[in-house]
Amino acid sequence: MKQKKMTHPERVLQYIKEFGSITSAECFTVLGIIDLPKKICILQDMGYEFEKQSITKKNRYGDSTTFKRYSLKGEAGNAED
Repeated sequence: MKQKKMTHPERVLQYIKEFGSITSAECFTVLGIIDLPKKICILQDMGYEFEKQSITKKNRYGDSTTFKRYSLKGEAGNAED
């Protein structure tokens, strides 16, 4: 019997549960998923809550760049039913 493929939001959620948080760069490099904010929005619609931390670092050209790190705030009530 063929196992159901995980959706992108499910993969993002699994990654956060396993590693504690995720950035857009990690999402693209590790999971191959480009639009992390959209996946977070879908998960929020399912009832999950996220902490969003703004991080500013220098890129390879020495310019400052800001990005978000998302972590799970609390479990959704019936999101996995």
